[in-house]
Amino acid sequence: MKSQSTRDSASVWWGEPAKDSPRKTFVCFGVPRGGTSAIAGVMRKLGLFMGEDIPDNHEDQEMVGRPNHHRLKVIEKRNADHKIWGWKDPNAVNYLHQLAPKLHNPHYVIVSRDVIATTKGHMRWHAREAKFAVGDITVQQQRNIMFALSAGAPVMLVSYEKSVLNPKSLLIEMADFMGVPYPEDDKAFIEFLAPGSYKSV
Repeated sequence: MKSQSTRDSASVWWGEPAKDSPRKTFVCFGVPRGGTSAIAGVMRKLGLFMGEDIPDNHEDQEMVGRPNHHRLKVIEKRNADHKIWGWKDPNAVNYLHQLAPKLHNPHYVIVSRDVIATTKGHMRWHAREAKFAVGDITVQQQRNIMFALSAGAPVMLVSYEKSVLNPKSLLIEMADFMGVPYPEDDKAFIEFLAPGSYKSV
């Protein structure tokens, strides 16, 4: 947690990450168009299994937009196949309270992005009116924080803007939270976090 004490820190968290635990499940979420793709991509590049045939937005198609009975079957299979795994779904807060009891040692990575930048993404990609987008984004951000405060599990709140400005800080903190080594060559991670477009892993 070295860079958490500096002004360049990209995150804050509470709850002690279970670094030596043989089983962990990571869930990355936030708000659509809110920076979750960049952060989930870093998690995948650090070696975390986050699903099969993952597109460049790093969303697990077995979890996104699926009914909970399907998600529970996926969780059961993933728990059997992987000691440590995770998934990314920007909207996960809307169903996580129902799935959390089935997760082994859950760790939550919640990404936050400036509401204006997120709103502009909704306007551009979803043709939404600004005032409706702002309302939905703000409500979901509030849901995310309330979930984080009551989760009873390690929670990492990540600033997308800080991650882009200080990618090494984000990488230090993410590796620490996940309990994995900092990569010997961090250049590819820094390039990956450069804004502009979705990037594959």
